[in-house]
Amino acid sequence: MLKFLLNHKANLDITVKGLIWGKGYDWETYIPSVNPISYAMMGLLRQFQRTEEDIYEVVQLLMKAKYGIDYSPRNIPNKYLIG
Repeated sequence: MLKFLLNHKANLDITVKGLIWGKGYDWETYIPSVNPISYAMMGLLRQFQRTEEDIYEVVQLLMKAKYGIDYSPRNIPNKYLIG
């Protein structure tokens, strides 16, 4: 779906003041100043239940579409702590 939206020139300039993820739950989280890239990065928070690899794939697609930057991070956060 993301690739479909990007191919159809989805507006990546939209920013909202903030949102509350999981309102009323123990894991309620406030996310200020949300845009597509910052929202994708929030997937790194445990309560979003996404893998780091998936998050960075989405961020990479968004950065390329928005800014023309084609960067694939080699160091997934905390990778150096494993092993």
